Amino acid sequence: NVLRLALEYGVERLAFLTLTFADNVQDISLSSKRFNSLNTGVLAKRGYGPWVRILERHKSGSIHFHLIIVVPVDIRTGFDPMTNRGSGSGWVWLCRERRTLRKLLPRYSFGRAELVPLRKGSVPASRYLAKYITKSLSARGVQDQHMRLVTYSRGFAWLRPEQFSWAWGGSRIWRRKLARWAFRMGYYDLDEIAYWMGS
Repeated sequence: NVLRLALEYGVERLAFLTLTFADNVQDISLSSKRFNSLNTGVLAKRGYGPWVRILERHKSGSIHFHLIIVVPVDIRTGFDPMTNRGSGSGWVWLCRERRTLRKLLPRYSFGRAELVPLRKGSVPASRYLAKYITKSLSARGVQDQHMRLVTYSRGFAWLRPEQFSWAWGGSRIWRRKLARWAFRMGYYDLDEIAYWMGS
């Protein structure tokens, strides 16, 4: 799904957004309510696009979020990941946006936030998010049994795992190879393959 965002909007418009709470929020429904309020009151109004969100719980039990989100401008061109600085209009927008978020986030009971461009591209970014999913699974408690670790913004046509997974039958190996080929070719579902390649 991260690769899909990169293909649709361009990797230069993708950013990592890490959000922590000002207080020690351990309740998933409260954290989701606060995020939904922030999404409606700030992110949507400031021109942010679709996002993929990972919920992570620290060992202490507190919750925070990691997002890959589409921003309105190219923030990657001219950005130096070694110095965490940049040049150009995207850098100016990023600096302004960080200042604005610092002012707005406390209104929604969020604490520290970090907004940075993807440094190495969409594939390493997706692996980075997968690391947080793995961490969250290992720190999962009884209260987390039915929580969703990964959520998507409204309107983002995310790729469900079952769309490319046939678990049973003699053609399982062939279907796995087909899925790998399709992914390399940039196809994300069977309808798209049929549209371009025919039935």
